[in-house]
Amino acid sequence: MSAANAPGSVHDSTLADWGDVCQKLQAVCDQTGGVCVADSAFSTANAPHLIESSGDMTAAKSPQDVRVIRQATSVRQAAEWG
Repeated sequence: MSAANAPGSVHDSTLADWGDVCQKLQAVCDQTGGVCVADSAFSTANAPHLIESSGDMTAAKSPQDVRVIRQATSVRQAAEWG
């Protein structure tokens, strides 16, 4: 996806919406049975195929949730830092 001349004030979530990125990710996850780690550009509400890498441990409801949040954050950081 790309957008020419999008001002810096346009939030990542808006660009993701314009390019139907969320729907494309859902299609891939539906085909493969996988999940995707996402950052704040993606709304994870009503999107079980997305795991938010917020690092917000207050959102954890169980020890498994803590592990998922930590692992999702590690995956996202590795992808960003290369």
